[in-house]
Amino acid sequence: MEYTAGHPDINLTYDGEGLVLRSFFGNGVVINGNPLAASQFSYPSSVVTRVPDAAKFKLLPGDEVFLGFTGFAAGDGQWSLPQTSSSGIPFLGLNVNASGLPSSDWFAPTTWSITGVSAPVGGYFLLWGETYGEPTGFFPRVV
Repeated sequence: MEYTAGHPDINLTYDGEGLVLRSFFGNGVVINGNPLAASQFSYPSSVVTRVPDAAKFKLLPGDEVFLGFTGFAAGDGQWSLPQTSSSGIPFLGLNVNASGLPSSDWFAPTTWSITGVSAPVGGYFLLWGETYGEPTGFFPRVV
């Protein structure tokens, strides 16, 4: 399935036997070119996230001060998924939903791993966020 817009969550969920990753797609999320009329679950391994050209921008002089840890320089183009909803652009969330798991069985911290990424030739993948105005890299640049 190809996901291109809207807000799904990648959930760490307790299924009665153990913790599993599942993708939750709410109403209106665009899958295979069509907005969903009803919510659905899927496994992340069955989903391809297609990032549209609308998510591409060029770094301006001075941006590298804030985004220097990315290795990109002013004038470099990059695709960026937002941390808040933006029309026509994927807006992914990460969520831990342990409903049904007794609190005495819950353990912390959780560790997330990315096991595969594809990108255009010369492209990179980097997951980062912002906390109190400071960028935080979660995963290094990978191809």
